[in-house]
Amino acid sequence: SPRKNILPHFRNCRASAYSAIKVMCMKLKYEFAIREIMGEYALVPMGNSALQLNGMVLTNAVGAFVCENLVQDTTQEALVQAVVNEFDIDEITAENDVAEFVGYLRTAQLLTEN
Repeated sequence: SPRKNILPHFRNCRASAYSAIKVMCMKLKYEFAIREIMGEYALVPMGNSALQLNGMVLTNAVGAFVCENLVQDTTQEALVQAVVNEFDIDEITAENDVAEFVGYLRTAQLLTEN
């Protein structure tokens, strides 16, 4: 079945009348092509991104899916919900996995956040 592209109500990261808390929006800083290689996924820098980055990022299907959703501004909460809807995992596992992967992307300076 085709994947659902689920990015709930904070999809465009504008202020929400439903929430008084500040929501951190993020997206990938660089352009990547996502390639599956023998069950693993590689994020390969494209265009000018290839000139600024050395190498590629290897990840699993969940990491690749998160990166697909980070092409446009989104929130960590929206990523968690997208992962829960796409994969057969519970919300706590999705929260932990997304937090760990986003933490890696943040440490590697691959995200822009506002």
